[in-house]
Amino acid sequence: MMAGLGGLQLLAARHAFRCVHEVSHLVVATALRAAVVVGGRERRSGSDARAHVPELYEIWSVANLKTALWGSHVVVPKFGGRGDRSGSGGRGGSGGSTSARLTSVVSIESIIEAGGWVFSAFLAIYATLSFTRTCEAVGGGDDDVHPNLGWPWWAVLAAWWTALDAASSDLLGISVSGRSSCTSSSWCFECGNFGLILLSEEHRDKVTSILRTMVQVTMMRGAQSGGVVTYYPSSQGSGTGYVGVRSRVTNGKRTDLSKLVTEKMVADARGASLKYGRPKCPQVFAGHTRFATTSKASFDGTHPHQWTPQAVYDVFTLKTAANQVSWEKKKLPIEVFICHNGDLDFFKVAEVTYPISTVQTWLTRATHSPMPATVDSCALAGVMDLLRCQGVWYHSIRYGFLFGPTRSSLEYDMPTKAQFAEAAKVAQEIFETLATEFIHTAHEASAQSSKTVPVISVAAEPL
Repeated sequence: MMAGLGGLQLLAARHAFRCVHEVSHLVVATALRAAVVVGGRERRSGSDARAHVPELYEIWSVANLKTALWGSHVVVPKFGGRGDRSGSGGRGGSGGSTSARLTSVVSIESIIEAGGWVFSAFLAIYATLSFTRTCEAVGGGDDDVHPNLGWPWWAVLAAWWTALDAASSDLLGISVSGRSSCTSSSWCFECGNFGLILLSEEHRDKVTSILRTMVQVTMMRGAQSGGVVTYYPSSQGSGTGYVGVRSRVTNGKRTDLSKLVTEKMVADARGASLKYGRPKCPQVFAGHTRFATTSKASFDGTHPHQWTPQAVYDVFTLKTAANQVSWEKKKLPIEVFICHNGDLDFFKVAEVTYPISTVQTWLTRATHSPMPATVDSCALAGVMDLLRCQGVWYHSIRYGFLFGPTRSSLEYDMPTKAQFAEAAKVAQEIFETLATEFIHTAHEASAQSSKTVPVISVAAEPL
């Protein structure tokens, strides 16, 4: 972790490299668009060729450059393949054949994606080689290499940061869920939020300054509100879980959002330490700054979002040892927080797609919790409440009821919370009984054999 000037230089370089990465997508898209036009233009008239100029203007539009600079994504209008037919009759076919040659192995979208992460990776490698050569030259007394001409450490680190981020999103497909500017006729390439993982107590005093610097950088894409969530040990249930502590603020006309967020976080940390005790490492800090694009900036619309309040449940965890498999049951606090870039315009249930307004109404009935905020990102937190069910019978039974049957509407009779709880209680009792019976069977088999038999044990509380 770095603080002070070096940390500011690192974050500034990170933002610069991220912008360059997004622009590289536009450069590759322009080159491919030009290849399609030139390759299929042998018999086209000049007016037919000029028909593609608006597409190039759309790629390099002011709005697209702004999103590359502040929004961490770019939008490319789709082209290529059989859908890209310019001209008429046989003349138009030549353009289609050129697109096919370009995409005979991979799609144009894949090529544009690859252009981004390949360029970022090349830049990181070049920066590393330059930095290494400079260090070796200075150490070896080489007068031909001036030490100031090499890449500084913070630029090399920022280049690799960007390259790894690009590889995760463009190569591995681990991307941010909100591609708000994308449509069925466009491709979108983007990045995400900010966060920090504290691994060692010796760096705890640097957390506030680093997060403040991060907020200052992300304020470039939105400074109307912001927040951070972190986790403290919880004494609820079995006392081995964690509870989220969320700090959110809205910015004023003459206030600094980075100071407001971190000051609120520090104040909340004092109260949380008194209530829950000192936090433990590793400790996660996840944050988001917001610019309200489709709704009014408000406190309830500020990230991180939570739909369902925290509650304590029986949680089953599978434990494995050298010769034994066991289920451990603990009472733990369960809650979900999300930081979300983009829009949640619809959600699919049983192959039927529903608009966000319908989904929000359904979420209030399915979770038995009122809607905390009308913003779409908050609804995403509610969706995650329904999907995150591993190890908890209540959530698993609810998931089966909501997503198992095929329905043509979300307007149906919803069991009460007590009915879900009763069904979960029955399922849990059956599970524990079967697990206990298996233990006896396994022990009897083990007594008749010299070999140790793997068993499933269900302990008491803790189970």
